[in-house]
Amino acid sequence: MKALSLKRLGTVMTKEIRENWRTLLMQTGIMLGVLILAAILIEYQVFQHEHSRLDRDDAIYGERAVFTALFFVFGTIAASLMFSNMKSKESRISTLMYPATQLEKYLSRWIIYVPGFIIVFFIFAFIADFARYLIFLPFLGDRPIILHPVSLSDLREMFPSDTEELEILTGVFLVLQSFFVLGSSIWPRNSFIKTSIALFVLGTLYTLVITWIFQLLFMDSEVNVRTGAFDGEFYKGKLLFIQWSFVTVVCVANYVISYFRFKENEIINRW
Repeated sequence: MKALSLKRLGTVMTKEIRENWRTLLMQTGIMLGVLILAAILIEYQVFQHEHSRLDRDDAIYGERAVFTALFFVFGTIAASLMFSNMKSKESRISTLMYPATQLEKYLSRWIIYVPGFIIVFFIFAFIADFARYLIFLPFLGDRPIILHPVSLSDLREMFPSDTEELEILTGVFLVLQSFFVLGSSIWPRNSFIKTSIALFVLGTLYTLVITWIFQLLFMDSEVNVRTGAFDGEFYKGKLLFIQWSFVTVVCVANYVISYFRFKENEIINRW
């Protein structure tokens, strides 16, 4: 049997979705409900204060911050559920005995809970924003408030050509997501809580290491500034290279380790 067959992979994904459609529907329904509620509360605050600018919809900018936070929260929760099918003996038997390779079983769950989550979240974010628009449109009247659904021009204004902040947030999200996938492979039960505790400890160590590296890179910055030799773009490029190298290494390592942990699973969990 080949290690990876796209046809079998599609079959395994179909099986996963068919067997767990109620759970997946409940999870996505909760996420959509939270996003719509957040969008409504943000627009309600704008209506209450009536001090929004006349050249933009302030609620959309409020959604940017809140939806970003929810993206991190739901993204880590989704990643921590990737191996939830390994919690009980019965589900482990069903998963391990299914006629497909372990790589295909792993990839089917990974596609659903990692890139699948990202796609669904952004679709739901647009749906939540449009629901906000439809709900508050009848109450607009003569209020001096701009109200419209989010558009591509709004996204361009919120994320200008300098994407350094966006790159940093993206890198942090990808690393966090990979760690929660790894945590799910180690602790199928209560994975989110256990991984969060482990990451708190690791995060403290990483912060110390990154601070030390930062000091090594910039220890001569004051001298360079005084002599006119400081090149901000050079150092920015160096930091971004280090960041994406770190993100790539950590993500690949976490996903590879989680795969081998999944591959070594037994029907009777001895961990």
